[in-house]
Amino acid sequence: MRLAGAVLGPRVLPLRRLLIGESRRFPDLAREYYDRAPGLVMRTLASCLREQPDLTVDDPDRAAEHFAFLVLGAPLDRALFDATAEPADVETTALAGVAAFRRAYAAGTERVEAGRTISGTSS
Repeated sequence: MRLAGAVLGPRVLPLRRLLIGESRRFPDLAREYYDRAPGLVMRTLASCLREQPDLTVDDPDRAAEHFAFLVLGAPLDRALFDATAEPADVETTALAGVAAFRRAYAAGTERVEAGRTISGTSS
């Protein structure tokens, strides 16, 4: 909920819209923002996921992407494209995303990534 609330909040969302709109004119600024904000969040999530014994996480960077987009992907897309959208279903989406992530990455589960089956214990 903290991740979704921060990203969809009144300070971050307008800044994201602005940077996306101006990314062609200011590509260095857009890249730096990404590295210091969304990129940092993804690296932090990946680091945390490496340490979860109840999950099978063979690729923490990919797992962090999965987690972030399951938790806030749809509400973020709606909010970016519709400035009047109220992300009313943020909590429902976040909780459902966490549940889906936990099922997909539960320790001992098999997954197919890039055409290969992955199973085993967390790494």
